[in-house]
Amino acid sequence: MNQKKKKPLVPPQAAPQESPRRRKIFWAIVVALYSLGYALSVWGNLYFGLPRNQAFLRAFTTMLLVILIQAPLYFWYRKRLRSA
Repeated sequence: MNQKKKKPLVPPQAAPQESPRRRKIFWAIVVALYSLGYALSVWGNLYFGLPRNQAFLRAFTTMLLVILIQAPLYFWYRKRLRSA
């Protein structure tokens, strides 16, 4: 009767979930930074002599390009973090 006691198997732990409050703070910071970037872009366009409607349109298309490039990178990185 010299048997070792088997340790009970511990179920694998789930990855800790972000709190909703933390997620809201993150997205608030993201929106604030994009808004600041848009405002600075408009100001720069006006400062360098573009007419007002062109300045706003160029700033909008610039920010749209930035978002279209960064969004897939963000989701790819998030997926990579979760799978690690």
